[in-house]
Amino acid sequence: MSYNNKHHLTLTPLATMLTNWFCGNQNTRTIPFKLLAGRELQNRREKLQLCKMRKLVNAVIHGAKHLCVWQEQRGAWDIGSAVRLFENVKHLFEYPTKDAKIRRTIQISWLTVYNLYVGHGCKCATELATTSVGETVGGSIGEANVMDATATDI
Repeated sequence: MSYNNKHHLTLTPLATMLTNWFCGNQNTRTIPFKLLAGRELQNRREKLQLCKMRKLVNAVIHGAKHLCVWQEQRGAWDIGSAVRLFENVKHLFEYPTKDAKIRRTIQISWLTVYNLYVGHGCKCATELATTSVGETVGGSIGEANVMDATATDI
């Protein structure tokens, strides 16, 4: 079976892509992207985009699990659940710009978010901020002091 729809795999913002991934789109009669397999797509470009989407969605799910906001759902998602997932994890993908200008992270396409994610070594923006603060403080020494403080409190 071939998946042939001219409205799929477009460059939409991350929130829209997550909604299309988990819920699909009734207006364009598109099934949820999570149900697609690479062999159902017509050309190599679409297969590559699906692979990138899957990697970004896995990063979103990993971030949601790390924040303890991931709710495993079997079957169909509703749009509200997909939007809540985005609202909970969007700060994980707000990478700083090189020249300190404001980036409208809600408006950029999912592919730009993917490229930022991969360009930063597949780390979320909050992991990068923690790493740079940890390096300034002294790396794992700051973590050791926290562990010592909790050990003395016990």
